[in-house]
Amino acid sequence: GRLVRGAYQLWAKVMRRDDFLKYCAELERSQYLPSEEIRSLQLMRLKALLTHAYNNVPYYRKRFQGAGLKPSDIKTTDDLIKLPLLTKKDIRANFNDLIAANFPRKKMLPYSTSGSTGEPIKFYITRGTSAQRQAAAYRAYRWSGYEMGDRIVNLWSPQEYFRGRQLGNRLINLFLKAIYLNPLNMSA
Repeated sequence: GRLVRGAYQLWAKVMRRDDFLKYCAELERSQYLPSEEIRSLQLMRLKALLTHAYNNVPYYRKRFQGAGLKPSDIKTTDDLIKLPLLTKKDIRANFNDLIAANFPRKKMLPYSTSGSTGEPIKFYITRGTSAQRQAAAYRAYRWSGYEMGDRIVNLWSPQEYFRGRQLGNRLINLFLKAIYLNPLNMSA
């Protein structure tokens, strides 16, 4: 376990070219904060996200204005009920207006849901988004007793993994003793 973790951390530092290890460290530290501090951090990040969406994403600005709201009207998480819901239909009908005007398109990576409940939803992620999600998943695995290097089978259908499964990903997963099975494409 310790050798595998050390080797993976070295590989991640040199080869990943994202902030996976930074996010892992941040999540490891923040999980032990007092609950009041966690709620304060969540609220601060929520307010920053809502302000960003209002200032940079045409669809959200229109929806805020249609509801007679500004980001400053959301003072607690209880106020989220004031915001209109975003549906799959909304996403499909307003795809381009859901893209932040201040974010370079060349840094956006196409992504989609698995479509397990119907037609997949297409959207964009960034390398940072992917690294954050992977760090959060690793922390959740650790909560269940998993340590990097333990054998693990994941029933998981992320499009980024199953689309173009590169040799590098397969070698890393072999080294980590990890097997990924797509639950949407399984047989006996």
